[in-house]
Order: sequence, then C-alpha cells, then structure tokens
Amino acid sequence: MKNLLLNALLLLISFNTLLYSQKTMDVSLKIMYKGNPLCNWEVTLKHGDVALGKAITDDKGMAKFNGVTLLSKSVDAYGYKKTANGEKKWDVKGYIELNDAGHADFDFDPLVKEMGMPAMIENAWGLTIKDCGQVAATTSKAEEPKTVEKKEEDKTSITSTGIPSPAESNQALKANLESKLQTIDAKLEKKEKEKNKYTEGSKDHSDVLYEVEDLKLEKQLTQLQLEKTEKSIAQNNMPLKKDEREYYNQKEKEVKDAQKKLKENKKSGVLFGQEPTVEANNNEDKTGSTSEKDSKIKLNTMEELNEMTATQLKKLKVELNTQLTSKKMKLKTGGNKISADEKSKIDGEIQSIEAQIDLINQVLSTRKENE
Repeated sequence: MKNLLLNALLLLISFNTLLYSQKTMDVSLKIMYKGNPLCNWEVTLKHGDVALGKAITDDKGMAKFNGVTLLSKSVDAYGYKKTANGEKKWDVKGYIELNDAGHADFDFDPLVKEMGMPAMIENAWGLTIKDCGQVAATTSKAEEPKTVEKKEEDKTSITSTGIPSPAESNQALKANLESKLQTIDAKLEKKEKEKNKYTEGSKDHSDVLYEVEDLKLEKQLTQLQLEKTEKSIAQNNMPLKKDEREYYNQKEKEVKDAQKKLKENKKSGVLFGQEPTVEANNNEDKTGSTSEKDSKIKLNTMEELNEMTATQLKKLKVELNTQLTSKKMKLKTGGNKISADEKSKIDGEIQSIEAQIDLINQVLSTRKENE
C-alpha cells in the first residue's frame, strides 16, 4: 500500500514538474560580490549550456529577462565584460535558485571562498571592477549558445593581461596543497622518531603522540582539499555541484571535529589514548556523559527511512556521521586502555552506523532518480 502511495506521489511530482516546465515568466537576477552590485555586465541566463535570454546589469546589479520559458527554478548564468585590462568572464552553474516570482539574489562571495585563492579569482573574473554609475559600453558582445562553449574552453587558457585564470588558480592551489602534504609527511617522520626518545606513558611521550595524531588529521584534511581541487580541474575548472560540495563539506567537518576533540583532550591534561576523568567532565555528567550519549544508536528500518522527508534523512545522516567519527576517534586514541570486549562492542557499533548510512544513501539516491 505504501509503495502504491509513493508511486502516486512521484507521479504527482512529475506532473507538477511538467506543468512548471511549460511556464513562461519574467526573470530577474541581482548579481553582487560581497554585497556590492556588479554593473554593466552582459549576462546570459541559461539552463546548462542552453541560452534562455540576455540582459545587461544596471547600476544596482540587476539583470532583467522578459518572457523566459523555464524548465525549473534552478538556472545558470554566464557573464561577460570587455575592460581596459582585457575580457572578463564567469560561468555560474548550480548555485542560482529563483523564487516563485522569478527573482534571485546571487552573491559570488561564498563561491569564491569555497574555491580558494580569492584574490586570483577576483581578478580573473573581474569581480572587483567598480564602474557602477557609468554608462555601459554600446558595443555588445553577448554570446550565442555556440560562443558560450568557446568561452568555456577559454577558461583553461592564460589571459593576455597576465591575470591568473580559474585554471591557473586551481593549478596553483593544487601545487600548494601537494607541497603542504610533503611538509606534513616530513613533520610526521620527524615526530615518529622523536617519540622514541621518551618513556612510554610519560607526559612528553603523550604530547608527541598528540602532535602525531594532529598531523595525521591535518594530512587527511589537506588530501580532501586536494581531491576537491583536482575534481574541479577535471570539470573544466568549474565549481563543484551542490551534492559534491555537501559531500566534501561534511567530510572536512568530520576531520575538524576530530581535531577539536583531540585538542580538548590534550588541554584537559589526560595522557594520549585516555578519556578525561569523571571529575574533568563534571558538567557533562549532569546531563549524561558524552560516551553514554554516543553509545545510544537509533537504527531505523528501510520502511521507516522511506517515510522520512529528505531533510530528515540528511539531518539523521549528519548525526550518524558525527557518532561514527567519535567512535573511530575513540578506537584510534584509546590504545591499550580499551579492553578487547569494549573494542569489539565499538567495532560493532561502527558497522551498524555505516550500514544505516548506506541505507539512507540508497533512499536518497532512489528519490533523486525518480525526480
């Protein structure tokens, strides 16, 4: 019965999507960088590489497109401007969502921060050009759909003015991260030798172990950032899609949470591999210890997961990933202080959490395929 209801709901969603895809309306985009309008830019409204309309942003950064037939509220935008320092251009995909009135405010700031090396991107894309209040150039060079493809290919070339392109910025970031990994490896090798100088169980030995673990986590974080950069390079130096960004943001958050916990343990004065004492966690014990909270794992059946909304599933997934990181850290830092029985119990909990996350991913994937 539930499957029949689910199928009916999916058909209804598909029918509504079909109705929306035939909707023609006026669209407006307000283009900004750090709250400042981007004026006199030729903007092409697109679905992917298909041009829907062209307009020039006014002194408030507003571009208006009349009578646009939309396939969805998610749109893309291509910007072009000819300046004294050469041609400037950007291509934004997967970041702009229109409201019901057909309007969206888009600020480049989060996107630039996410890509890294903001100064290079600001220059390459022309985001800091301040010409609001000036008359736009009378010569139009708004591209046709075929020209869009040509301009996208130009993203991998070096600009004639010597200003780094997004491709150059990505390559520079990649080289920087690779160099950072080499530095971390050198530090790890040095610390691994240093820990042998101290007696096991001493504070000095513990401090070195904390430093080694922190370096390992920093290496893991850097590897994620490098992987993200290489993926952008493989996609013609375009920003990652929303689901890819969410994946890497979650993974980076897990590593940073582990780093935070590690620093808190060291600051509390406990030796590496030990958990803070009850006295040290007096405040936590009043509401239940952290370890007790972590051990309470609520597992749902596939039927229960199917009844949850996408938002509920994603929230549950974040909570499970947090528990998973905590338990893996406990195993990693516990050393010989964890009994065989406790280790076996934690291993079982980790497997249960990972299995639950796999089920959530299956449900989310099925819904995405049926959209």
